[in-house]
Amino acid sequence: MPVQHAVVGGRHRVVENETGQPAVGEDGAPIDGGGFDTPEEALAIVMQINKAVYGDEGASAGGPAGGPGMGPAAGGGDVPPEALASMLQQMR
Repeated sequence: MPVQHAVVGGRHRVVENETGQPAVGEDGAPIDGGGFDTPEEALAIVMQINKAVYGDEGASAGGPAGGPGMGPAAGGGDVPPEALASMLQQMR
């Protein structure tokens, strides 16, 4: 499921597009570790998750890569899937 950035409880969170609830990993823990202080931190994670799951087609169209209206300029960069998996593991 695509994710996007949202402010929840004063923190910048990675949330599921459809539900608006914080995105969780297989273990049920939030993948953003409880949120971030800045939107840039959350958007970087959003971009990487959506790119890893959906590939470049979402990033170039402003689709699920960063949430509504978020194109590739929103942040992120190229991170290999292995690095993303490691990062997500550390966040849990």
